[in-house]
Amino acid sequence: MTSVSRTISYVLVSSTFLPSTSTETGNLALHYSAAEPLSVLLDFLDDNPVWTLDRGLLTDGLTRPAGIHDVRCWTEGLWYHIALSGYDGRAELRMFTEQVRAFLAATADVVPYGAEQVDVDAMLAGLLGGAR
Repeated sequence: MTSVSRTISYVLVSSTFLPSTSTETGNLALHYSAAEPLSVLLDFLDDNPVWTLDRGLLTDGLTRPAGIHDVRCWTEGLWYHIALSGYDGRAELRMFTEQVRAFLAATADVVPYGAEQVDVDAMLAGLLGGAR
């Protein structure tokens, strides 16, 4: 297996940048791929941007408040919270902690924690438009 995806339910706790037509509950998809072992994609399954989050940050949020600035996450009882902020505003989502925990456990089956390999030269070449 080289990737894992899960669709989970969320509750929109507050928002200033998601469209006013957004409902207070919905589904989002979490995607993980061995090709990008440090990243988790958070996809709202509509026209909103896809957020790229750090897998370690999401994992840390299971046991303690984690993150600063644009992305923060923490648990409160049964709930796992993700707060996102950007130029267009901010949103706070909550979902069941066990769904997030199960997804992150599945990512460890794809690439175990600590075994992530990143080709820095290829990453820089991509950022610089192929220049070496």
